[in-house]
Amino acid sequence: MGYFADYWGQIRSFYRSVWMSLFARERNLDGPLARFNMKEGFFWELMEMHVWLVRLVGRFFLTLFHILFAYLSLILIAAIMLVAPVFILLLFPLFVWKRRRNLKARGAAL
Repeated sequence: MGYFADYWGQIRSFYRSVWMSLFARERNLDGPLARFNMKEGFFWELMEMHVWLVRLVGRFFLTLFHILFAYLSLILIAAIMLVAPVFILLLFPLFVWKRRRNLKARGAAL
């Protein structure tokens, strides 16, 4: 019967060390050197990797939005620059006509 008790103690010790290795939140600098954890547990490293993945996906879509907005701005600016001379040529007679009418009125008033 002592064999099973020793075996159960080894099982408990194994799972306790696995638990501590998986879920250790910070380095354990106190206590004997045998209990020193070199880094955070695997679980927390895995969670940190998932946080980085979520950030990466978020940054990807944000960058994609910025690129699409830049192309939209490029198209809008190019369209305005291409159409602006046409608008100037179309509106030029209107402004000339108004200016000429204004000058004739001033000249008649003299």
